[in-house]
Amino acid sequence: MGLSRRDAVGLGALVVTAILVVPFIRPEGGKTERPSVFTTLPGELTPAAFTPAPVQATPTRTPLPPAEPGHPKAGWLVRYFRGEPGVIEDSQRFVPALDLAYDTAPFNDMRDDAWSLTAAGVFDLGPGRYTFRFEHDGALRVLANGIEVGNQQDASIPRVLEVTIAHEGGQLALTLEARDQGGKFLLRER
Repeated sequence: MGLSRRDAVGLGALVVTAILVVPFIRPEGGKTERPSVFTTLPGELTPAAFTPAPVQATPTRTPLPPAEPGHPKAGWLVRYFRGEPGVIEDSQRFVPALDLAYDTAPFNDMRDDAWSLTAAGVFDLGPGRYTFRFEHDGALRVLANGIEVGNQQDASIPRVLEVTIAHEGGQLALTLEARDQGGKFLLRER
């Protein structure tokens, strides 16, 4: 039985590949012994041994301890809006603590389920990890020094949004943006 031309070409290619690859195959797993680039001739001085400087450990930062946030010293400035927060302001007032609950819109000239409010408070805090808890029925967004740190959409039941902030100490400005989108409205510090 003779080889076809196609089989002969394939067999030839296999033999050529084997001839090219075999010299590179080493039974010791490819490890090669290389002579040292630096050789010392008799009578020459050898360089002193290198001793690296000790590595100084960098202190790991101690996590801030948990702490109670308390209440804003001047209370909360509550601003009411028609529609989205910051669009058309209706009124404002200061409250010592957040405990707001409305069955309908807070004012007769506001449309129910289409209003919002912001509550802003400034806390004087020492270094620590502070956990703020807000019970709400309606959409709620929490900003710390202008940066969003928590957000929950409206649900059919009241729930609690918990936000933990590591603070180095000093003043912390919290702003809550709450929207009434259906049903009762609730915003309360826990």
